[in-house]
Amino acid sequence: MDDKEKHKRRNNGLTNRTQFTTSVKNELYIKYKELSEETRIPSTKLLDEALTDLLKKYNKL
Repeated sequence: MDDKEKHKRRNNGLTNRTQFTTSVKNELYIKYKELSEETRIPSTKLLDEALTDLLKKYNKL
């Protein structure tokens, strides 16, 4: 089994996404979920946008 297949198994069959767990301030999470509901943009898409902006800020993307 190659590394790509191992990664896929660890990520429940996801090939273009990686699951991870973290914790955030309660207030941030509430506002984040409200934004997702109000805009009807999936929370994963909002998180992708936030991480992209952060990586650009630090010239890592």
